Amino acid sequence: MWAGVSAAFAILFIHLHFAVRRDHERTIPRLKFTVILWIGVIGFLAGIIGLITYIVLGTSHHENGVDPKGYYVVCFWTPKTLAWGFSTFMAARAFRKSYYDEELGLVQNA
Repeated sequence: MWAGVSAAFAILFIHLHFAVRRDHERTIPRLKFTVILWIGVIGFLAGIIGLITYIVLGTSHHENGVDPKGYYVVCFWTPKTLAWGFSTFMAARAFRKSYYDEELGLVQNA
């Protein structure tokens, strides 16, 4: 399950980058960046909560090593979800800032 969740955040991250690269007229609404930003926050928090939960479950069930059906193997995918969530948050924040917070036309080419 966590591999699928991590993949969903990775796809959202890639979709955001491709959408921004294709959008030369700057027609992406501010709300889309804000929604993707909050989805990234949810992914980041889910990764942290999942990592802590599965470490506690693994230690409370006295797992030894990495069992393919155990709790410790999930501890690989939860940090990946955390990383993709954080990357999505930061990318949406940066793109929103570059799209709407900077004054276009003030930059001069030397």
